[in-house]
Amino acid sequence: MKFIRPSLAFRRLVALLALCAALPAGAEISGRVVTVAGNPVEQATVVLDGAPRPAHTDARGGFSFPDAEPPAELSVAHPLYRPAVVTVDGDSPVEVTLELKQELYETIVVTAARTAELGTAPSTLAASRIDPLDLPAAPPTLTEALRSLPSVMENGQGGIFQVFSIRGISRWRVLTLVSGMQITSERRAGVATSFVDPLLMGEVEVVRGPASTWYGSGALGGVVEIFPRRFDGTAVDAGFASEGSERYVTFGHGFRAGDEGSGVDWSVALSHRSADAAETPDGLRLPSQFSRNSGSLLATWGGAERPLWQLTVLPSVTTGIGKPNSEYPETVTEYPREEHLLTKLSVTLPNGSRGFAWLHPGALETRDREAGASALVENETFDFGARAIHEAALSDDLSARFGGDWFARRGVDALETQRDAAGNVTSVARTLDGAELDEVAGYGSLEWAGPGFTVTGGGRYTWQRQANGDRPSRDDDAWSGFVGAAVPLPAGFQITGNVGTGLRFPSLSERFFTGTTGRGEIVANEDLDPERSLAADLGLAWYGDRLFLRGHVYRTEIDDYIDRIRLPNGARTFVNLLEGTIEGVELEGSWLPVRGWTLSATAHSIDAEDQDGGALADTPANRVRLSLTADAGARLFDGRLGFQLAAEHRDAIDDPGSGEMPIPSAFLVEASAGWQLTEDLRLTLRGTNLTDELYFASADDVAVPAPRRSFGVSVAWRR
Repeated sequence: MKFIRPSLAFRRLVALLALCAALPAGAEISGRVVTVAGNPVEQATVVLDGAPRPAHTDARGGFSFPDAEPPAELSVAHPLYRPAVVTVDGDSPVEVTLELKQELYETIVVTAARTAELGTAPSTLAASRIDPLDLPAAPPTLTEALRSLPSVMENGQGGIFQVFSIRGISRWRVLTLVSGMQITSERRAGVATSFVDPLLMGEVEVVRGPASTWYGSGALGGVVEIFPRRFDGTAVDAGFASEGSERYVTFGHGFRAGDEGSGVDWSVALSHRSADAAETPDGLRLPSQFSRNSGSLLATWGGAERPLWQLTVLPSVTTGIGKPNSEYPETVTEYPREEHLLTKLSVTLPNGSRGFAWLHPGALETRDREAGASALVENETFDFGARAIHEAALSDDLSARFGGDWFARRGVDALETQRDAAGNVTSVARTLDGAELDEVAGYGSLEWAGPGFTVTGGGRYTWQRQANGDRPSRDDDAWSGFVGAAVPLPAGFQITGNVGTGLRFPSLSERFFTGTTGRGEIVANEDLDPERSLAADLGLAWYGDRLFLRGHVYRTEIDDYIDRIRLPNGARTFVNLLEGTIEGVELEGSWLPVRGWTLSATAHSIDAEDQDGGALADTPANRVRLSLTADAGARLFDGRLGFQLAAEHRDAIDDPGSGEMPIPSAFLVEASAGWQLTEDLRLTLRGTNLTDELYFASADDVAVPAPRRSFGVSVAWRR
């Protein structure tokens, strides 16, 4: 055999490969930063000794230092968490666990996008989370539960149909969701969530600022989303309040049926709440009576490597609802019956895709009586819809989220029957006759976890069609979008910024309903254009070990603002104003001097004008609120007693908007105390309006003063 000598080039290549193999492989130190619960911590700063620049964790909490090798020391910091130092001795990746600086941050900084069942709002928006059951005393309404948040105030005339405003925007411009299901109303004052008892509510997410890109038409000023309470074991809550003799009882039970791997987790609950007429501090009778029966049924099954299914059923029937307003008793407005049945089926796939479908039949009766004559309006609706969301990681630093929505209404009817003083029918009219609505949208966003900052942006296209009876249908479409950024800074600071557009299409009632309402006669306007807004928000927060401070400044410009005006004959109608501008600042802070004690403060100042310099309606009074809270684990009476004392000052409103009146300033005090009598039994006392202040909750021109001083007692049993 003849030996073939390798070429010189081939021998040099072999020598080079051998030299490379003899050299040590390129080292790398990498890992993840997570919370105690195992969730990733995004935008944590990781410093490696000897490295020229720090690394920042991505959306999955990951970081890496190429060309670094152990042993080394890692220093990890984030505004919300206690810093950590970890020594890397062996192979990476390593896992670094961070603890929250204070438990308070679990509720005040996590946004709707991170905790909601199907939340889609970006983390850069101003958002808060409240659990009514975590409050020292369970509030009787959702509006009262949200009053502690900055820029969130009451609006409307009071009673259980009291609505709220967010950053000076109210009525249909604040979108209300129940576990992702959009709630609508034929009431001109906007959507009220009175049919969901507070004791059946779990977490409540509040997004302040326009979020139409993620939630659709109606999220012009913000979003309030309620998630039902899931019972674990058995719970009984019962209570009584002196003003209006309000009484309530709730029973809930949670259990698992079936095998561990294929069973179903159930939660069932029933609640009854009723009240009689109340009084103001000066003795004025408030016809705010009602009686409500509601419930919840939740079921969850699947998961792990299988689809996770969730069923939600929420029935509610309320009767004998009174409406307090200044026209009483000459004009009496009442709602004889309100019915709701919300049903939803959702699924989460192993790949992270999520979706749900839902339906919501509802009915509302409104009766007005004046000089013996009466008018009864019977509203019926059938709403339904679906949503799908998918998230994808395009790279370590870039992620995408996209989806589609469909919201529909069918059979929206309004039948008005008028009777004279003798009870004879004088007229029958159907102003909403099988009205329909379809709203279809597609949206998407990108989030880039850059070196030391997060930038996110997205857009949405929405098309809507409305029709009523044999009238020509009306089509509208619009684009909305936003861009936002969050930058963690040294020493516990964080800055956020957002610029976004908002959108609201006129409602079926605004365009097509002419008839009798709780405010008198309303005349529809089919020529209304959609409302649009452009908003900018800048926020700065500081997260200390025992002190938290956050502030936002914002400006919202609204085009084609729909306002309610009075006609020469006394009836009201809706028109598009050319432009409105809302500017505001909001502040909040909390201090934990010792374990179990919290001193909190919120404040806001809002100024809203139309294009002529006049005040816009629904602008709340400027407010400062202070509260001192000691939970049951505080160093007080062997840790079995907790309490809260809150004081609030509201400025006067001297320059009201259309349909409003001037109101004086007010100073309010409320308090509650809870005793943990046994491991299972808790007793709570509550007092509201302790100074017996004669004040108005809003500047509505037919509003009456709020109820007088009231005391309540409740018991809660858990097993």
